[in-house]
Amino acid sequence: MTTSSNNMKLVARDITVIAISAAIMFALKMAMVWLPNIHFGALLIIVYTLVYGRKVFYIVYLYVMLEIAVFGFNPMWSIGYLYVWSLLAVLAWFMRRMENPWGWAVLSGVFGLSFGALMAPPFLLIAFETERFWQSFLPYWISGIPYDIAHAVGNFFICLFLWKPLKTLLTKLCHREK
Repeated sequence: MTTSSNNMKLVARDITVIAISAAIMFALKMAMVWLPNIHFGALLIIVYTLVYGRKVFYIVYLYVMLEIAVFGFNPMWSIGYLYVWSLLAVLAWFMRRMENPWGWAVLSGVFGLSFGALMAPPFLLIAFETERFWQSFLPYWISGIPYDIAHAVGNFFICLFLWKPLKTLLTKLCHREK
């Protein structure tokens, strides 16, 4: 992007890159919807964080808005996506100096494995209100574990093989002379 990652001022090029990045993330998810929980979301958030810095949060929020526009507002998923994808961006930011694809693959895999638990806080609030936490939350979370395992495996291999080429490509595209 044209401005430094420490400066959150957006110019037209930044807005365009943010919109295209969120659209790519959404389009790739829709293209892979037939594979349960296997998509490029974690890889893209990691790479977008490394290349765009704090502006990744605009991409995350726009991506969630696209999800809401297509699938409707579901407090469980919509709120969960806002903070879970943001959490991954924060973790990637703290690990930004790591250059080992295996390390990024592990982060991405662990993120996929923990996705169901990370999405639980909105559910916990609802369950605590109804005073039926164990009867409602635990079966919900346990039933999602096979999907979390698929998510972890998919994230791991997608990130292992595509992290470096995608990061290299986006870095070149973003930082080339105009």
